[in-house]
Amino acid sequence: MSEGIQKRSLEFENNMSPSYSDDEPMMPFQVKFSIWDKSKFKTSSDRVRFVFTENLSVEEAGERAFKETFGSVPKDLNISVQGKKSGPLIVDKSVKIKTLLQEIETVVLSDNLKAYNRRQTFYYSIMAVLIFIGGMSIPVLSIKFGKHKSSKAA
Repeated sequence: MSEGIQKRSLEFENNMSPSYSDDEPMMPFQVKFSIWDKSKFKTSSDRVRFVFTENLSVEEAGERAFKETFGSVPKDLNISVQGKKSGPLIVDKSVKIKTLLQEIETVVLSDNLKAYNRRQTFYYSIMAVLIFIGGMSIPVLSIKFGKHKSSKAA
């Protein structure tokens, strides 16, 4: 095998091997991606489960999750924790995941949380307006058709 091919093969193997040893304690890391720029960060699932060493900081784990899923990390990475019964909580990014997270919690990662939340609020507002309009049209139609039937009977 030529020296160039051998070197590339070793680089590939090094890039594919995990950056932790087998004897380090591991921790499941469940992630929910709240993506604003879907053209840059596309995924088939917005919820992914990883296993990382428990000594990683929340920021390091979030960056690795983005890197493994999308191949890159956004310039401004927003991180929060969402428990089963609680709303999102913004956290100190330097805290170790073993200290902060329990298995039932999900880490929410976003490329632009403000823009994502604005879009979600807009969608919910549109849905509320459509439901309101639909709800108002039912009584109007029933009154209109109700009078129509009673006038034919007379």
